[in-house]
Amino acid sequence: MSTSRTFRILRRTILTITAVMVLFATNLTGASATRALTGWACSTPPGYVYDEVQYSYQCSQSSWTSPVYHVLAPYDGLTACVSATGWTYDQITYTSGCSFLGTTATTFHLRQPVDGLWACVVPSGWSYTATATTFDCSYTTGVPSTKFQLVH
Repeated sequence: MSTSRTFRILRRTILTITAVMVLFATNLTGASATRALTGWACSTPPGYVYDEVQYSYQCSQSSWTSPVYHVLAPYDGLTACVSATGWTYDQITYTSGCSFLGTTATTFHLRQPVDGLWACVVPSGWSYTATATTFDCSYTTGVPSTKFQLVH
């Protein structure tokens, strides 16, 4: 095992242990614990997204590795592996950092919805005034998709 890989595993382990210790030490539960969680976790709490996934034994209950997510609160301009409720995205890209299989996977350039924003999806409670054909929102390279100009 390379030194850099050993260091990454050690760093993730320390971050996870620290997060667990903080949660137990402050006796956080429910929504309070969810708001406090940012870092590596075994699952993604509601209202959060993740921008990287890796496999590790730290969340596994067997001899097999399981996914560990780099969890954080969504913010405007974040490129994440998933979208979040109440948010939209204006571009789809691909990276291996979000892949469960080691290949490339879809990522989303998150945007806080505002009037006039060109977005790939129309969030709940919003409408649109215009559409445009683009490749920014395509799940398949080279295939055109539609962008929507949001209005609230």
